[in-house]
Amino acid sequence: QAARRSCENLHQVVKQTLSRSELPLILGGECTLIAGSLSAAIEQLEPLALAFFDAHGDFNTAQTSPSGYLGGMCLAHACGLFAEALPWLAASAFPGKNVSLIGGRALDPGELENLARAGVKRIAPEAPDAAARARDSVRGKSIWIHVDLDVVDPALMFAVSHPTPNGITFERLSELLSAVATTAMVQGMEICGYQPAKDPERLLTKRIAAAVAETLSQAQC
Repeated sequence: QAARRSCENLHQVVKQTLSRSELPLILGGECTLIAGSLSAAIEQLEPLALAFFDAHGDFNTAQTSPSGYLGGMCLAHACGLFAEALPWLAASAFPGKNVSLIGGRALDPGELENLARAGVKRIAPEAPDAAARARDSVRGKSIWIHVDLDVVDPALMFAVSHPTPNGITFERLSELLSAVATTAMVQGMEICGYQPAKDPERLLTKRIAAAVAETLSQAQC
């Protein structure tokens, strides 16, 4: 119920922000918020592409999820594999073919099948051609950017709820975000997954800000 209420409220705020031709920037929370934000964005910005940076695919359903964790279903929900507990206030689902999953190093078997069936593009962020592939996937399009900070290696980004080994550096995240922003029109951005309680001295806040600063400076307002 809390997730549903949060998404419904966020939907309205993003809708109002876009109607004023302002750039929505969402800080904090966890990945289920995309059910509220993206449903508002697709209403006003269609056609729209999504760059989804995450260590996980978030593309399970109730049938494929080993844990039943709602946060692991939220992107699948947005793409039409609806999770009953989350709202979707747009008239249509987000097309999977318009999604680039950048990261996704911890995927369940059923999730892999769901991603392939939906036509989601997968980009390994550590690959030498990742920046070029990211640019090509969104070239000339309006784009919404979702960043779950667990895409960064937990040795560097330790304040997350689901740390997953073998991630990228903050510098690589910044490089890939900038690659997207140079060829697409960034219309909104959400940065999720930071757990302040795990970073009491706030050692990570400046690193997070530095990783996204150039992309925000390139974004459309």
